[in-house]
Amino acid sequence: MAHLVQGKTLLESKAKYDKWVEDHAKRTMGEVEQGGMKFVVHPTVFEPNISYLFMQLGERFYPKGGSMLDLGSGCGVVAVHAAVSGVVRVLATDIVPAAPACIKENAKLHGVADKVEGRVSDVFSAVLPSENFDVIFWNYPFIPDGTERDYKELSDVERGIRDPGQEHLRTYCKEASRFLKPAGKLFVTYSQSMGDWKTFQAIMLETGWSASVFADLSKDGPQVQLYELTRRAVLEKGASCCAFAE
Repeated sequence: MAHLVQGKTLLESKAKYDKWVEDHAKRTMGEVEQGGMKFVVHPTVFEPNISYLFMQLGERFYPKGGSMLDLGSGCGVVAVHAAVSGVVRVLATDIVPAAPACIKENAKLHGVADKVEGRVSDVFSAVLPSENFDVIFWNYPFIPDGTERDYKELSDVERGIRDPGQEHLRTYCKEASRFLKPAGKLFVTYSQSMGDWKTFQAIMLETGWSASVFADLSKDGPQVQLYELTRRAVLEKGASCCAFAE
């Protein structure tokens, strides 16, 4: 998501990420390095730039010996690294049609093709009712759109950074419990400074989740936090649904 640093004004931020979309729409087949590993990136598939930070956190949230759903996987960086790190099965999904072939290529490149499966999916649409996971992770595209466009109007490239109205986040929170094992853990990235934080909080309240900061990546540069979501049994009067990063 570009450099994931907020512009001085909303208009400046919008122009910055509009330019990012324009530039990345011209991409051809490429290769990136994240966490000392090389990954092929097909055109229209999101090109990762901060995934290495999630790789560094892997020891803390990868379910080694278990199963993981990497939603919005892009070229499969986190999914492949999780499999290399000892996760037995990883389902890597993305709404972009070109993503599964890219994920498959990278899984094969790193010797985990038998552990990683790629699928085209709109949030949980391609996840079977019988499938559940020890961990579900989503590096969510939280960059504000600044317009009232419908999601269908976004290009595949732009869907890597934006979700107008945050409706896909709402679906994620509403449906995630169906695909988690009883002791499963749910994670999502967001930015308190760059995203629509009020809407994020409203979605947490509406769907019955409490969000606590699992890791604050802003200490390493990008203004992003990784949140662990837990079910609120009873939200006491005056309590907050979301814990702020320090």
